[in-house]
Amino acid sequence: MRQEEDLVNDTTRSDLERELLTFIHDSESGDPHDIYRRIREVDPVFWSPRLNAWLVTGYDHVSALTMDPIWSSSTFSSEDMPPGTLSRGPGFCQMDMMPQRNDDPVHGQLRKLTLRLFNGKAAEQRRPQMRQIAADVLEGIEPGVEFDFLSQVTYRIALLLACDIIGLPPSDIPQLREWVERYTRMHGATVTEADQASADAMFTEFGEYVDAVIAGRDGAGDDRRDAIDAFRIARAAGDIEQDVMVANVFNIMFGSHETTANLLGNGLYKLLEEREQWALLASDPDSYAPGAVEEVLRYCSPSTNLLARYPLEDAELGGHTIKKGQRVMGCLVAADRDPAQFPDPDRFDITRKPNRHIAFGKGRHLCLGAPFARVEAQEVFTELVRRFPNLELAEPVSFNQSWTLRGFTRLMLRVPLASEARVGAGV
Repeated sequence: MRQEEDLVNDTTRSDLERELLTFIHDSESGDPHDIYRRIREVDPVFWSPRLNAWLVTGYDHVSALTMDPIWSSSTFSSEDMPPGTLSRGPGFCQMDMMPQRNDDPVHGQLRKLTLRLFNGKAAEQRRPQMRQIAADVLEGIEPGVEFDFLSQVTYRIALLLACDIIGLPPSDIPQLREWVERYTRMHGATVTEADQASADAMFTEFGEYVDAVIAGRDGAGDDRRDAIDAFRIARAAGDIEQDVMVANVFNIMFGSHETTANLLGNGLYKLLEEREQWALLASDPDSYAPGAVEEVLRYCSPSTNLLARYPLEDAELGGHTIKKGQRVMGCLVAADRDPAQFPDPDRFDITRKPNRHIAFGKGRHLCLGAPFARVEAQEVFTELVRRFPNLELAEPVSFNQSWTLRGFTRLMLRVPLASEARVGAGV
């Protein structure tokens, strides 16, 4: 009887692993939650021979990965490379210089350089600016005309704010967007040699661009108190090298742009799909926007996964012994649907309390830009629902081809004309 149970269990695991790999390589399906739920039900700390990694989907287990320093975030702590990696070209090496891929003291040193720019106080101080940027961009939306919320609204809002925080000219947004797109392909379901070569060249081009921006400033006395200035001063003092500066300036731009834009797109889609939630938000945006943003982060995070960690020594997790250097992938979106933490986890509810999601991670690696993303999303959703309470989806959506960055290829919307006001919208 025991042998039969083991055989069934092994078969279930094999089937689940096959489905997971299908999702990874065909991520346009977009919704990973069914496969993650079934994996969690079998084992919240799931060994995948084909991925050569542990997939962690339980809330408490993922939280443990974020809090205990025995779990290293440095790829140099791994005994192997992720499956599908072509080589460690300049693009991969630049990624290894970002704080999320390092442990202390390097991680802390890099965060400290720009922490004052991204803390909660700084985000609140910029709230009026975010509100004005959202209002200016939305001013161009015409009733009766379909528009792509991603290209015409979210990317513009996110990059305008990112340029101001970093210290880059807004006139360069088209070029910045092109660089981000090239880097994003490194997060695709499949990464080709051409993708990697493009990302490698992109970092070289971006480095030259950052140097030109710094050279164009008024000299050592030009203290603009932005990210470029913080890194410029650190480089001049010998605290960081040129390539580290370039990688981290780009990291801020990418985080401020791609993930925030997807947060806005994913969230608005879900709010418009759940019209009663949209109506509730419209009834009192100031009261409901903060909760709406938290539920969007929990329910449809812009990052599908994965928190890569490597134990510095043999460690226990979920009743399993994880060998030193083995790859462990903490799945944040799966943890945020764990019924042990969130009652009725598949229900989207902007009034959910408590809502202790970990979409931004947790502990020392908590997302640096979390306060800004929250305030920015609150202001955009508030401005949208006040201006366009009858906003509606104009066509079905399709997800991008990435299993790590969850978002749409485009999000077509339409503001009905006054003569065709939506019936039954509750607003």
